Amino acid sequence: MTTVLIPPQKVAIADIQVEDKFTMVRTNMNEDAIKACTERWKEGKGDPFIGAPEPMKLFRDADGKYWVGDGRHRIVGADKAGRTHIDAIVEDGTRMDALAYALKCNTENGTSFSPRDNTLRIKKSHALNPSWTDAKMAKELKIPLSTVSRVRVKLASKDTQVSKDVAKEAAKAAAAPVPKTEPEAKETQAALKTAVRAKASKSKSVPKPQPKLPPKQTGESKVTDSSGQHAKEVQAALAKLTKIDDEIQKLVSALVKQFDLRNEITGEGVDAKSHYSAIVNNIDLVITEWKTWKKDQ
Repeated sequence: MTTVLIPPQKVAIADIQVEDKFTMVRTNMNEDAIKACTERWKEGKGDPFIGAPEPMKLFRDADGKYWVGDGRHRIVGADKAGRTHIDAIVEDGTRMDALAYALKCNTENGTSFSPRDNTLRIKKSHALNPSWTDAKMAKELKIPLSTVSRVRVKLASKDTQVSKDVAKEAAKAAAAPVPKTEPEAKETQAALKTAVRAKASKSKSVPKPQPKLPPKQTGESKVTDSSGQHAKEVQAALAKLTKIDDEIQKLVSALVKQFDLRNEITGEGVDAKSHYSAIVNNIDLVITEWKTWKKDQ
């Protein structure tokens, strides 16, 4: 029996994202397993392990949402039996953490996986851990090596929806702010703002480009309306400046997209989220200060 060091917590079933498809590692819920769990709950026998000694496992994110790592059939059974709460091990984490945990569950105990379930598990594990060898994935998922290799060969030739969903969730988790104490957060933000404003102030000292004006003329000006030569030059200069401003905005947006793409390829989004978050926060501050500078001009 597994030794549990973290005491279980009572959690309201209504707060659990039990129907979330992203964290599911089965193509469909097993109705027989749900029925068996429901009967066990009705009989008052408590958590129906169905052969798996581990308690139910949930991950609670920064928004207070609970994502299922293990025990989905038991939770649904408890709900059908009229229960409003269940006891589960709760850890702080994201949907990505719940998915990673779910992929390793029920490999030896609990409700067995169908061939279609295993294909889905390989797809999600491949998107989550693209650098794993076929042998390592087969060992982790307890799936025959030949099956893993066959499915991954097909995955290499196309970009599946599963891969897109996992990459999107990884980017979201990576961009989430890293928890800090209040003094640390204030100190970091103050330092970033000071650095960005210093750069903006230095840039302000550079003379602003001025449109070339026609030679000063004596007597009556030849610019009599908006179609005059001087007006055209001013309009051309303003149009050029607007184009430059738009290009700056595009370049900054492209930079953020490149960071997202890099995380998608390397799969290091979750592990490197503190660095990613710091970079994105800096970029956000640059955009804010640049807009303020542009407005002041």
